[in-house]
Amino acid sequence: MKCDVCKKENEVNIHSDSNSNQTLCTECMEEKGLVWDRSESEFTPEYIDCPDCGGKMVWCSCCEMYSQICCIDFGTCQCS
Repeated sequence: MKCDVCKKENEVNIHSDSNSNQTLCTECMEEKGLVWDRSESEFTPEYIDCPDCGGKMVWCSCCEMYSQICCIDFGTCQCS
């Protein structure tokens, strides 16, 4: 499969988003600030704004949820 952004052929870490039908390589996902949500089968932003403090919540690919490390020293995901 070819990446829709850089057109590079890459067999590793390419995902198709069912909503936008987009295929990205790992490098282009990083450049766009996206990660892959396995449970939803779609791209999701690596960081979102925290509703509590306005800081940046980071996506935990292990737990597949955002961690509020901006509010709590050890975050809120189960692997922290």
